[in-house]
Amino acid sequence: MSGRGTWVVRLEGCNEAGCGRGIAREVSFPNAAPVVNTTATDYAELVKASNAPRGVMVYAHFRGVFSDPDGDALTHSLTIPADRADLVEEYGFSTTELFFGFEMDDEDDWSQVPNRFETVVTLTATDPYGLSASVDARFLTDQSWGQ
Repeated sequence: MSGRGTWVVRLEGCNEAGCGRGIAREVSFPNAAPVVNTTATDYAELVKASNAPRGVMVYAHFRGVFSDPDGDALTHSLTIPADRADLVEEYGFSTTELFFGFEMDDEDDWSQVPNRFETVVTLTATDPYGLSASVDARFLTDQSWGQ
């Protein structure tokens, strides 16, 4: 038996004369959601406003930020808000080194964007059973940077 959830366990006693009636009981193994470790060194760096100049790949580490109380392996995803998606040139992350990076496009039409603005990206850790925890990372872009 492996995994989380509710299981029916049947116990039956047997001897040389045969087996008894047995009993069945439900046993639950609940799954706990991943948690955010706000005391991790990388957490403080992740949630503070960091600079993200146009045309420069910026990186943020998230070592120790997420853990799972059950010891389940976690998968990670990064969400860029829809109103910033066109301004992000590229993004990605390393699940082995536990960092992500993205680059604000240096060549797009930025005429409708404030001179200095914030982009909040969401980093999510999900366990195999679909439970998750998220952290928002803040990045500041000034249009004059990187030009």
